Amino acid sequence: MLSKTSLPYSQYKQNNRTKMVYTMFLASVLTGLRTEGHPSYRKPPNNPETNRPYDSVSGFVGDDPTKETFVIFDLMQHYPKYLIEFMSN
Repeated sequence: MLSKTSLPYSQYKQNNRTKMVYTMFLASVLTGLRTEGHPSYRKPPNNPETNRPYDSVSGFVGDDPTKETFVIFDLMQHYPKYLIEFMSN
């Protein structure tokens, strides 16, 4: 599902008609067991119940609870499905 926050994360380039061409991936992502993230994390912390690292961490963009972001640390947890290109005036 594309969210309102997807557009700022897409890559863009200008074509010769002064329209912006945006590119983004639509992917399936397995978040698994997650915990609250922190900007200093370089890897997920250990889950105290399993003594293994959490699969992902999550947090909010700024103080806005409607913009939740997930971070995965294992490349095998995502599967790109589509490459989407669209234009904006």
